[in-house]
Amino acid sequence: MDNPKLFTGITSREVALAVWDLPKIAPVGVTATVAQVGHADQRGYAGMSLRELRQLLRRGDFFIQRDHLRREDLAGFTVEDAASLDAAMMDHSEEHWYARAAAIGLPIEVGTGEGDDSRELRSRIKTAERAGDRVVAASYWMGTRMRDGNNALEARSVEWSVRLLGELGFAGRIRAHNCDWLSSSQIRLLRDYGVSSINVAPQVGWETTTAYCRRIGWDSDEVKQWREATLADERYRRWGPDWTYGGHYTIETSLDHLARNEHRHAVTKHIADFLCEAASWMS
Repeated sequence: MDNPKLFTGITSREVALAVWDLPKIAPVGVTATVAQVGHADQRGYAGMSLRELRQLLRRGDFFIQRDHLRREDLAGFTVEDAASLDAAMMDHSEEHWYARAAAIGLPIEVGTGEGDDSRELRSRIKTAERAGDRVVAASYWMGTRMRDGNNALEARSVEWSVRLLGELGFAGRIRAHNCDWLSSSQIRLLRDYGVSSINVAPQVGWETTTAYCRRIGWDSDEVKQWREATLADERYRRWGPDWTYGGHYTIETSLDHLARNEHRHAVTKHIADFLCEAASWMS
């Protein structure tokens, strides 16, 4: 399939099921980290492996990309893993690892993060091309700043970033990461400046957590147990004091199975509706 306008992280099984329901309504791709969906048969915190995800989301119907593929992740990467993916986002500059990606036939997205500058991006693109990689897209930190569920978009930074990537030959292949909690007008601004696709992840995890809490009951024993498990997990703390921003890290191990099964269909539909609406803002 062509590159979707919207990509989502796989923060839970419910997100994968929501994506599976959407292709005819609003094509949505996935950008799963190794922490979310493990290599081969190894399951990440979303309770899925790469093999299971590809079995659910068939190649050709869905675009599956690795998000932030680290050096240590690529070291154990196999040809079979590469065959399960349409691309991988790499945000470092060591030519050895780009050569490894090229050798196993893995198309890549060259990316940067907050704090990287244009020289770093140019260096990564040149390194990838030298290694013989097929670079399918490029992403640059677009000036979005996430703080406790709020996201501020700096229009000047977006305009500058898109112009730079266009000059580097990536017009029509520009992705913006960290687009969580942007308004419809902010997302349309990205589109109008020339951003080809956007990526969300933490917000989808939050949407899942809060949807379950509303349906099960904020004061229920099941939610209280889930909350305590999340508060004890180091991973949630990067998001601040509100545990719902980290509930997706522990949903697989700490949310009561009976309660989850009872409400899974409704929560999956809620996620699908959210993704469908976000995708429409890029159309």
